[in-house]
Amino acid sequence: MSGREILLAWMAAVLIAAGSFGWLLFRPLDIAGEVAERCEGRRTGVMFVGSSLTRDAIPHGWGIFARMTISAPDEANVLELFRGALECDVRMIAIEAQPLTQSTSGQFGPGIAFMTPLRVAMRDARRSLDGLITATSGKVLGPNVRPARRNAVFRPGPDDKPSRDIVPRQLEAPDIFRDLITEAKRRGIRVALIEYPRSDTAALWVGEAETAELQANTAAVAREFGIDLFQTETGSWPDDHFRDRAHMNARGSRRMLGALATWLEGLR
Repeated sequence: MSGREILLAWMAAVLIAAGSFGWLLFRPLDIAGEVAERCEGRRTGVMFVGSSLTRDAIPHGWGIFARMTISAPDEANVLELFRGALECDVRMIAIEAQPLTQSTSGQFGPGIAFMTPLRVAMRDARRSLDGLITATSGKVLGPNVRPARRNAVFRPGPDDKPSRDIVPRQLEAPDIFRDLITEAKRRGIRVALIEYPRSDTAALWVGEAETAELQANTAAVAREFGIDLFQTETGSWPDDHFRDRAHMNARGSRRMLGALATWLEGLR
């Protein structure tokens, strides 16, 4: 084989490898199908679906509670999680409210810029490459967050100040949401919105009036669609319940589970 032929063969191999990687990265993902497959043959009381907020707040297990999560989902992702959860043997589907009823813009602090650019680009190019792939492969659905992170405590520094606005939003696909709720009720599955509390510091940054407005918007959505709602009284918990501004640590998770158990008992 001549040098030219070797070069062409090498270039062809590189192109094939690049094409294969691109297909893995950008191919459509059947979120609902993945959730349904994970549920097959399993039974649980409440299936929680949502983002990393849900992942950190709800320890996974196929007992009373189970969870299906995607990092940084948009409304369409959450509705697909909901659609897949309809195929699960559950009594309730508890949907994280934040991706449906709140909108964010900007960034929290300057530290975000130091995240690995390739990872961020990949995540943005394909909805939550990191979260969805790990969720569907069982890495998120099995073990909980690493102990070091679970036991971390959020301690804001003097320069740790957000520049992100969090505002109420309306659903972009209310008819799809309503149809999924109707199908859930037809199957005897209750549906609920779960609005996870923020850290006290994050709530302070958002503002008391703004936090109340966010909670009122979520409550209005629950009323409009005739579904159950879990909210905390003030919308925030102490900083020592969190490992960062929004994600719960082990202490916050234990409190959340207790609050949910009390809430569920009151629904009966």
